[in-house]
Amino acid sequence: RDGGSVSVLSSKTKELIGEFEVPGQPIDLLISGKQILVLDRQYSKLRVFSETGEQLAEHDLSFPPARFTSSADGEQIFVASTFGRALQSFARFGEKWFPCSSYNLPFSPLEMKWLDGQLLVAGAFEAELAFLDCSQIEKRLEVIKTARLRGHNIRGIELIGEEIYLTLQELNPLAHSSRDDVHWGNLLANKLVHFPTAALFERTIGGEASPLSSDAAPRDLNAYRTDFELGEPGNGSGE
Repeated sequence: RDGGSVSVLSSKTKELIGEFEVPGQPIDLLISGKQILVLDRQYSKLRVFSETGEQLAEHDLSFPPARFTSSADGEQIFVASTFGRALQSFARFGEKWFPCSSYNLPFSPLEMKWLDGQLLVAGAFEAELAFLDCSQIEKRLEVIKTARLRGHNIRGIELIGEEIYLTLQELNPLAHSSRDDVHWGNLLANKLVHFPTAALFERTIGGEASPLSSDAAPRDLNAYRTDFELGEPGNGSGE
């Protein structure tokens, strides 16, 4: 990242195939067909390279980027800016990428996960979530639902079956920032949390489920979550 280069390794031989320089500060990359997409944090750009390292195109971004992800078919990419509290989308037509739309979020985004035409976005600091409708390229990004969890520092999101799994940290409100509480792991817990996807979109009224409107208050998911502790003092802490 600090050296401004991309290295290509063989998954079979575990050998270095090639390496090429990237202007600025590369912060994240994606493989899309025969193209390598690189986020440049220093100059706020999306750079497109060939397999040989030739720069094919570059696109200006509204804010310094932090992370990006792609749709399942690789035809759309979504760039998250933690500093700008924004998402920016691009679509591929043929071999070229074009900017589509942007969206300002009520929190600073970082981790993202594509879920069947929808994009799950997690906050970089507080444990906030947003679902965006990205099913139609020509339409503007639209938030379907927002939700909250107890905790902070969400890192990593995965969909397994009908459950969403993520890792986060959680401060113990009853602990103190004393030597003993820090040493014995009472102050901060590292957790793997999962909850059903249905908990994001449905509420029970008279025994029947009905969808929540997009302008409803953020959904509190703490009643639906299951927690697993990652490590313990002296046996890994899960950071």
